Amino acid sequence: MKYKKFFITMLLIAIIGAVITLVPPALIQYWKANNIDIDNAMIYTLAGIIVASYLIRVLLIYVREKFALEFNKNNFFNSLGQAHKMQYDELTNRGPLNVLERIIMSVNSTYSFMTGDYINIWSNIIIIVGALAILFKVNWVIALAMAVVLPINILGYKALNKKLFEKSKVMQEQTSAGWQKVLSFIDNVDDFKQLSKFSYIENLIDDDVHKIFKSMADVNVYAQSVSYIIHGFNEVVRSIIMLYMLFMATKGQYQAGVIMIVIFLIPVYFSAVSSIVSSNLNKRDYKVATGFIDEVKSLAEANGKKSLDPVQNMEIDLDHIGAGEFLRTVNINETFNKGDIVWVKGDSGTGKSTLVKYLTKFRPIETIKYNGVDMMDLANEDLRERVIYLSQQSSIYNASILDNIIIDKNKQGQMRNKIENEKLLAPIFANKTVDTIINPAVANLSGGEKQRIAFARAIYRDPDVLILDEITSNIDDKSAREIYARVNEERNKRITFIISHDDLPGEISNKEINL
Repeated sequence: MKYKKFFITMLLIAIIGAVITLVPPALIQYWKANNIDIDNAMIYTLAGIIVASYLIRVLLIYVREKFALEFNKNNFFNSLGQAHKMQYDELTNRGPLNVLERIIMSVNSTYSFMTGDYINIWSNIIIIVGALAILFKVNWVIALAMAVVLPINILGYKALNKKLFEKSKVMQEQTSAGWQKVLSFIDNVDDFKQLSKFSYIENLIDDDVHKIFKSMADVNVYAQSVSYIIHGFNEVVRSIIMLYMLFMATKGQYQAGVIMIVIFLIPVYFSAVSSIVSSNLNKRDYKVATGFIDEVKSLAEANGKKSLDPVQNMEIDLDHIGAGEFLRTVNINETFNKGDIVWVKGDSGTGKSTLVKYLTKFRPIETIKYNGVDMMDLANEDLRERVIYLSQQSSIYNASILDNIIIDKNKQGQMRNKIENEKLLAPIFANKTVDTIINPAVANLSGGEKQRIAFARAIYRDPDVLILDEITSNIDDKSAREIYARVNEERNKRITFIISHDDLPGEISNKEINL
């Protein structure tokens, strides 16, 4: 385990704290057994030990939180990396925001359980066993009564956890999907503010919001009501023990030492039981979280093992294209070579975008070859480094313009000057710099500027195959002309596929796929 040393350290600190917690009643029992009168010095000693036990718990928190940054960061990137490997359609259907929210919940639950609850369980087991051992020496009746509490709590919460696991899974799915839908209505600030009445959106998302909070309420009602019943049972037992102690004390059957031991151990014991119960409840969330990550791993896309050399040619042999319920018969059997610019055209709904998504292996198919090698045999990382897909809605990141264009941080220093003098970006740099931050809603860029940046990002990755999917359909003519001019200027560097409803300028394309 990568963090083995950390967990061992945490466990040792927790065990030391648990042992120190049991020292005061053990000392009192020792003094009582040896008829040693308790004086002020002994009281001060006991107080010091109690304070030390709390300081050790503070130390545990400090050590844990110092470790949190690395643990959570690595766990998040590992989980997001697994999402990156998900099948294209699975990731699309579940929604990236939904997946991201579930990953965040998973990271938080994993950290909370592994660095807190898991350690607490073991330290509190020591406290419970030690407390019962001391109590059996003092009074076996009280010890037996307190021992009965433990299996009732464990079995009760085990049954509760099983039911809550199912309810929590439903809650996480409904809340993630529901919030994603809510976000879709408010994500575009222009559209959100344009509405004259908020009630329009409220009515559209009312059912989804209702489901979100109902699923939360279902979990909370069940968890809190059952927990309250078990907690009530614990309090009844605790009260009976205390009354029994007072009754026996009035009869003179218990010495002060016995009373001190029991009074000290009862809250410690029940606190340990409650802590274990609480940790087990958190274990439910941890299992749901890790279950989701396991599910993401099970949905990984197929990956080949062969590397891809610079692409000189590619072959497409397709008799049908389709995704989901869409399936269409086609007859595409052609070889494309470096320097070709291929115009993919056809009416809406004929499968143009579906076709080009085969080329990036977003959807698996066995009738496309690069340099004579079946696409399915190629490593995905190699393929997508050389085959770049640029859609009409390509992302603009909430980052600097330089970050948006040169996505490899290690290359930004050497590329800065080149980007600053890039002709394609000149209209943007008239009032911005490479360090200008693009705001979350991309409100400080025009449509043409967005596509210039997205296109620059694609060509600066120096692809062997470039796929442009309707990238000029919603931008100004000047931006479109400059983008096409750049495509033509660099045509000999690559194979280029252009999806466009509109006619391409001049004789830019030398081949066509007509759907």
